[in-house]
Amino acid sequence: MSTFKYLRAFRKSEKQLIPMKKIIIILLSFVLYSCNNREETENKKELKKVYTIPNIPILSKDNINEVFTKKLLYGNNIIDVKPINESTRFLIAGYKQNAYNLYFKRNTPVMAGEYKNSGLFIIYDFIYVDEKQNKVAWDNLKKELAKLNIYNNNEYFDYFKGSGFVYSLDGRNKKITIVSFSVVSGHNEYNIIKKFYTKNKEKFDEIIFAFSTGSDIIK
Repeated sequence: MSTFKYLRAFRKSEKQLIPMKKIIIILLSFVLYSCNNREETENKKELKKVYTIPNIPILSKDNINEVFTKKLLYGNNIIDVKPINESTRFLIAGYKQNAYNLYFKRNTPVMAGEYKNSGLFIIYDFIYVDEKQNKVAWDNLKKELAKLNIYNNNEYFDYFKGSGFVYSLDGRNKKITIVSFSVVSGHNEYNIIKKFYTKNKEKFDEIIFAFSTGSDIIK
C-alpha cells in the first residue's frame, strides 16, 4: 500500500472512532450521574427517616447481673425498671437517631430496660433471642463506635457530651449491658467504673469504654 493510500485509510478509521469516543464519554457521564443521583436520593431519605425507639418488652429487676448490685452499686437497691422507649436517655431531641444507629440498626432485643437506683450510675440491659443475634447487635455497636476513632467526625459528640458509657457483652446470657456515668460530676465516677470493670472483666466477653473523644476496647 502506498503512503498516500495508507494515510487516507488511517484518517478514515480515525473519523470512525470519533463517534465511538463520544458514545463512551456519554455513557460514562450517564453512569456517574446515576451514581451521584442515587447517593443524593439515599442521603435525602436518611434525612427524612423517622427514628423510633421500639416498644420492647420490659425485663424484671431480677435480670440484672449480681456483679453490678454487689460490686458497683454497693448496696443501692434497684428501685424499679423503666421501659427503654420511656427513658429520657433515648428520647431527648436529637438523640433518637444516634440511639437507633447504636442499638437497633441491625436487630431488636426481645427484652430491655433501664434499672432505676439511688447510685451514681444508670444501667441498661438488652437481652436477645439467642447468642447469634446478641453478637450481631454487638458487632453493629462496635462498628458505630469505631466512627469516633476512625472518622473523627463527632457523629456522636452531642450524644456523649459530658457522659461516659461502658458497653459489655455477656454472650452466655445473650445480653448487652450499658452503664452510663458522668465524666464531669466530680464524684470520680470514671475511676470507680474503670476499677470495677478491671476487677471483674472475666465476667464479660468484651468491654468498651466510650466518650465524646473516642472509644476504647479494654477487653
